[in-house]
Amino acid sequence: MLESTFGLKKPNTVYKERIGAYGIGFDSNDKIPVAMTHLYNGQKGYFLLGGGIDNGERYVDCIIRECMEEAGLSVIPKQFICKGDYYHYIEQTNTYFHGTGYFYYMEINGVITEPTEPDHFLVWLTVDELLGKTFRILEKTAEGTITEFLRDNEISTEELEEVAPLLKPDQLDDIFKHVKPGSLGELTSLAPFISQDVLDDVALKLAMSDEFPYICNLAPFLSGEAIEKLVKIIYDKQGFNALSSLFPFMSKGSLEKIADEEFTKTGIHNISSIAPFLCRSFLNGLAKEVIEREGIDAITPIIPFIDL
Repeated sequence: MLESTFGLKKPNTVYKERIGAYGIGFDSNDKIPVAMTHLYNGQKGYFLLGGGIDNGERYVDCIIRECMEEAGLSVIPKQFICKGDYYHYIEQTNTYFHGTGYFYYMEINGVITEPTEPDHFLVWLTVDELLGKTFRILEKTAEGTITEFLRDNEISTEELEEVAPLLKPDQLDDIFKHVKPGSLGELTSLAPFISQDVLDDVALKLAMSDEFPYICNLAPFLSGEAIEKLVKIIYDKQGFNALSSLFPFMSKGSLEKIADEEFTKTGIHNISSIAPFLCRSFLNGLAKEVIEREGIDAITPIIPFIDL
C-alpha cells in the first residue's frame, strides 16, 4: 500500500481524529471534479470530492454518498490508490487535527441532481489548476531539485502555507530555511508543520531582528531552552513589559529569575503582571521584604496573589 504521513506530530498533544475517503476521476477533457466552497476568510477553496466516514460505512460507499451530496455527481469507485494522513493545527478553532484519507480512482457517470450540501458547487479542474501554486514546489521536491530551485526562486507565504500539509517535516524544514528573514514572522500558521529545532532558530532570528510581535505566536511550539534565550534577549532590548506574552510559556525558574531581577531594578509595581504565573511562596517572600522596607500599602499590586 502506498502510504505517506505529512505534518509534524507534537508530543503530549491531543489531536482530533477524522477518517475520510476521497475520489479522483477524469472527464473526457482530463479534468477532475472537485467541490468549490468558501473558506472562513471568504476566499474560494477547492477540494477533492469525499469526506468523513459515517459509522460502519465502507470507503467506497462514503465516496458515492459524498459525491452526490457535494456535487450531485454519480460515480463508481474502482481502484484504491493510496492512503495519507496529516497532522496540523487549525487556528480558527484552536484545534490540533489528525486527518487520515483513503483515495480511490473512480469512474464518472455524470451529474444527476443538485448538490445537497450548502455552499458546495461542482467545478472541473485540470491537475495543474487543482495543484495551483503548490505544483512547482511539489514537482521540484519530488525530483530532488528543490534546493537548486530555491536558489533562484522566491516562495511566497501563500505558496508555503498551501503546500505545507503535503510535505514531510524534513522537506518543509529545508524549504522553510530559504524563506527571506523579513517574512518569517508571517509564517506562524506553519508552526505545527515545522520541526522544533528550526522554529527555535527562527524565533531567535526574529528576536535579534527586533520582530518581537511575531514571537508570541511561535511560543507554544518552542523548546524551553529557546524560550529562556528569548526572554533574556527581549528583556535586555525591550524591558520587562515586553515579556508578558511569554509568561505562560516560561519555566518556574525563569519566571522567578526575571521577576527577582525586575523587582531589584524597579520594585514591586511591575510584578503584578507576572504575579499570576508565580508561586505564592515566592511572592510572599517579596511581599515581606517590601513591607519591611516600605510599609504594607506598598504591596497593593500583588495582594490578590499572596497570603495575608
